[in-house]
Amino acid sequence: GVGTSVDSYFEYLIKGHLMTGEYEYLIMFQQAYGAAKAYLSRHPWYVDVNMDTTNLVWPVYNSLQSFWPALEVMAGNLRDATDTHEAYFGVW
Repeated sequence: GVGTSVDSYFEYLIKGHLMTGEYEYLIMFQQAYGAAKAYLSRHPWYVDVNMDTTNLVWPVYNSLQSFWPALEVMAGNLRDATDTHEAYFGVW
């Protein structure tokens, strides 16, 4: 998923690139972000899947996913960021 255990990884990659200009961080971010969009997205939500089979493991929102819309803004994906933010906000 995009929450527990990986939230900082995504943030450090994109912020590392933005702060240092190192393209290696950007390339790593783009690969991880692309995989998250391809395998974890159930628009506008994100789920946890088994990394070997991509079978659904945990379809429930958790608060550690709340960083994701801001990360999508940094990645330039405003449409999905808005949709996900609205869905997450609706939980509260």
